[in-house]
Amino acid sequence: MGRSVLRPYTIASGFYDFVLRLPTGKCGWCRFRVALPLAHPLGNSSEWATETVMRNWNLNWNWKSPWIKASYVAAVTTLFTFVGCWAVLAHQDAAPPAATSGANDTTFAKKAAAGGIAEVKMGQLAQQKGTAASVKKFGARMVEDHSKAGDELKQAASQSSITLPNDMSAKDKATYDMLSKLSGAAFDRAYARDMVRDHEEDIAEFNKEANGGQNPAVKDFATQTLPTLQDHLKEAKEMRQNVAPGSPAAAKNGAGNTGRR
Repeated sequence: MGRSVLRPYTIASGFYDFVLRLPTGKCGWCRFRVALPLAHPLGNSSEWATETVMRNWNLNWNWKSPWIKASYVAAVTTLFTFVGCWAVLAHQDAAPPAATSGANDTTFAKKAAAGGIAEVKMGQLAQQKGTAASVKKFGARMVEDHSKAGDELKQAASQSSITLPNDMSAKDKATYDMLSKLSGAAFDRAYARDMVRDHEEDIAEFNKEANGGQNPAVKDFATQTLPTLQDHLKEAKEMRQNVAPGSPAAAKNGAGNTGRR
């Protein structure tokens, strides 16, 4: 390994530049530069010190010089301070994703619970106010399937200490109130339309959790429930087509009666 080269020259500022280049390789060291201002007069007062480049660790330095010792201590201290700060910041940057993932699982579970409650209550309403046989049938299935799914979600949530809501969301409450004011074919069409939209949104959320969830219990619930929701969407689309204006079933059940909107 070569030795350092000393290049003395006169500079106006009178600062001593100490450059430390650390070894690179598999150990992961990075090139690091430290500039230390050291007033070091040489000869008469009009001449000031020089720039020294340290290209490797195997150098022939006069370590008895207090200026060299001070420079070395300062450089090493600065280096390890930098590495320590970098390690702390790296750990802080890596921590939030795990916390965010856990929060996403909890948010999904709470939203799924509230949505399931809404599906059950709207299904009961469909059995009461629905005119078409397909609407009443679909409403009955919603009550049965989402009641079962709700119980399964409660078990998954209890394993993870997640507190679930016991009522539907404000948005679903508004939809329920709107549907409760309708009757006849108007109710059938509005209910069928809302069930298609709701299940499309639910499938997207459940699919996201099934593929990217971090909580094993909640993720498994989403995976197991997803096929049922996909079947619901298929049936909801058939129901919507069945009660659409102009269809034989809609005409039979009085599609001309729009009810109150």
